[in-house]
Amino acid sequence: MPATRVVPDLLLAALGGLLMFASGYPIEAPWLQLVGVAPLLIVALRSPSRRRAAALGGVWGLARTLPLGVMLDGLGVPPLPAVALALYLLALDASFAALVHVMRHWSLPALTLGAGVSFAAIERLDAALPMWGTARSLARAWAIEPELVGGLLRLAGPHALALVIVALQAVVVGALARRRPSGLALLVPLLAAPPLCGALLPARTDGALRVAAVAWPTRGGEHQAEALVTAAAQGGARLVVLPESAFTVEPGALAQFDARWAALAGALRVHLVVGYRDRDDPGNRLAVFDPAGALVGRYTKTHLIPLSERYPPGDGALLVFEVDGVRVGAMICQDDNFRDLSRAYARAGAELVVVPTNEGPPAVAPYHYRNARLRPIELPLALVRAAARGTSAIVAPGGTIVAARDHPREGAGVVIGDVPRPATRHR
Repeated sequence: MPATRVVPDLLLAALGGLLMFASGYPIEAPWLQLVGVAPLLIVALRSPSRRRAAALGGVWGLARTLPLGVMLDGLGVPPLPAVALALYLLALDASFAALVHVMRHWSLPALTLGAGVSFAAIERLDAALPMWGTARSLARAWAIEPELVGGLLRLAGPHALALVIVALQAVVVGALARRRPSGLALLVPLLAAPPLCGALLPARTDGALRVAAVAWPTRGGEHQAEALVTAAAQGGARLVVLPESAFTVEPGALAQFDARWAALAGALRVHLVVGYRDRDDPGNRLAVFDPAGALVGRYTKTHLIPLSERYPPGDGALLVFEVDGVRVGAMICQDDNFRDLSRAYARAGAELVVVPTNEGPPAVAPYHYRNARLRPIELPLALVRAAARGTSAIVAPGGTIVAARDHPREGAGVVIGDVPRPATRHR
C-alpha cells in the first residue's frame, strides 16, 4: 500500500466504525448502518494483504466498540476479562475484513453474497457470547422501525438483516470499484427483500388481552407494589407483572411470601407474576399466582450476567400458563437478550411472554429495552416487560409499542394496555 494511503485508510475505517456506533442509541439513526460498512469494504478490498485488511478491520471495530464501552463503563467487567472480551470482538471484525480481502477478485454477485454471509456468520458468533445475545446485532438499532424490518426478521431472523445491509453496500462498493454500473441491478432484489417478507406475514386477528406491568425507578420502591397492582386490576388488567427480584424472601418465609401474593391475586381476580429471590434456595425466580389464589408455578432465570450474577442459573425449563385462553410464557431480564427461550415458548404455543426486569447501570437500560423489543418483532409473541430502574412496556406481536413508561424519568407507575393476539394461535 502506498505510504500516502495508510492514513486515509485508517481514517476511513475509523469513520465507518463511528457511523456504526452512532446508528444505535442515543442517536437512534439505524439508516447510518447503510453506509457504515462501506468504508471498511473499500479499504479491505484495496489493501495489499490480508494482514493489512485485518488491521483496518480492527480499527473499524475499535471505533465501533470503544465509544460504547466508554459510555457503558465497561458494564462493570473487571480489567482482564474486559481486555479479553475486547480482543475477541476486534478479532471478529478483523476476520471479516480479511475475508472481504480474499473476495476481492470474485465476481460481483459472489462478492455481494460472500460479504453478506460472512458478516452474518460473524454476528452469530458475537451473539453466542453470554454477555448480551443479540444486543450488538445490527437488528437491535432497527427495533425502532418494526414496520420496515419486521417481515425479514420474522421469516429469517435478525442476522438476515445484517446480511442484507452488508450485501447492499458490497454491491455499491464493488460495482463502483470495477466501473460496472450495471452491477447495481443487484440492489433490486436486496431492497425488495424486507417489504416482500413483510407482505408474506399473516394479518392480525381481532381479540385482545388486557395486561399490565408495574415498576419503580429506584431500589426500595417495592413498598408501593400492592397499591400499583390494585390500580392495574381496577384498570381491567387480567395479568399483572412485577419486576425482577422485587422481593427478597428471608429464610423459612417462602410459604408466607406465597400466601401474601396468592391472597392478593385471589382478591383482585388477576393472574399475578412476582419476581423474588429466596435466601434458602439461591436463584433469581418468579412465581405466578392465578385468580383463584393458587400458585401456578415458578420459573428460574436461565441466562445470567457473567461475572455479576453468581447464583445458580435455571435449567431452561419453560413455564407456560393460560390467562383467559391466552397461553403465556415467562422469562427474566437477561433471558430476553437471547433467542433460545422465546423461540422455545413460541414452539410451545405461547402467544405472550412476561419478562420481569431490574435494570443495572442507567446507560445500559435503553440498549436492553431495544434488544428485548426484537423478540416480539421476530416471533408471533406479545411481550409484557416490568422493568424496575428502566422502561416498562407492553409490546404487540410485530414490535408495536402498546404502552410504555420510563420509570427513571416518570417515576413509579402502571403500564396498562390491550395486546392483540397473533393470527396463528396454538391450541
